[in-house]
Amino acid sequence: MDTLYIDIKRQLEPFKDKVFYHGLTETEVINIEQKIGKTFPIYFREFLKVFGVRQDFVFGLLTREIDFIERTNYLPEEIKKSFILIGDNGGEDFWLLNTVNQSDTNLYEWQHWLYGEVVKLGYDFETLLKENISKLSDTEANSATNDKKSWCVQFSIPTDSEEKVYSTIPLTLIQDWELKEISSAQVHCYETKAKLADKVVKFKRQEYVGWSLPRYYFNLKEPVNEFGKQSLIKDLDGKLQKAFPKYKLIDYGILPLTDDDE
Repeated sequence: MDTLYIDIKRQLEPFKDKVFYHGLTETEVINIEQKIGKTFPIYFREFLKVFGVRQDFVFGLLTREIDFIERTNYLPEEIKKSFILIGDNGGEDFWLLNTVNQSDTNLYEWQHWLYGEVVKLGYDFETLLKENISKLSDTEANSATNDKKSWCVQFSIPTDSEEKVYSTIPLTLIQDWELKEISSAQVHCYETKAKLADKVVKFKRQEYVGWSLPRYYFNLKEPVNEFGKQSLIKDLDGKLQKAFPKYKLIDYGILPLTDDDE
């Protein structure tokens, strides 16, 4: 492990109850790289393997794997040849790292308001980390503790075979479907309850005359203190990806929710 990251872990120790991070495996890092067609700089690969994507102490960095794929698509091809997108300034100006020169650890920004020009921000990746660490005493004072945080997702399944959903994942209806709403756009919204493993979830269906398939969906959350252990979310995601070509996992990331939140 890089000595910088050893030092950062030491500095995070006093905030361990309020700061969340979980490193990626080498396979998970490679999977992101393959999907974006680029290799991360060595120092950023190491950061991901130590602290992961779903960390909440360096603000501005991407916090979901899918963001690396979806946001990279916004970059012009010429910029993607030399840079990789790792975050943003809270708006439409994306943070970039140099992938051509491994010794260049400066942070760059693709600024829309400058006609898409790439500019050097005047500090490097290490400085970004240290600045965020220095602010922890103030920002973490009112933050939720890790035992109040959850990884929150929605499973969205367009299909005309409801039975295939039940045969793919352990989801069993425990009451009849009920029409809850017809929107102004004439989307018919139905709801029921279903048992999923040892949980009861709200299972919903939307139908619209202009859609080729009805859409089934349900929400699920897992406590962050169970992250990295056997994950029901990851298990269901893998099975649904294989069974339904148009299925999508909507990843809300790590949120400060309690057991009573929907």
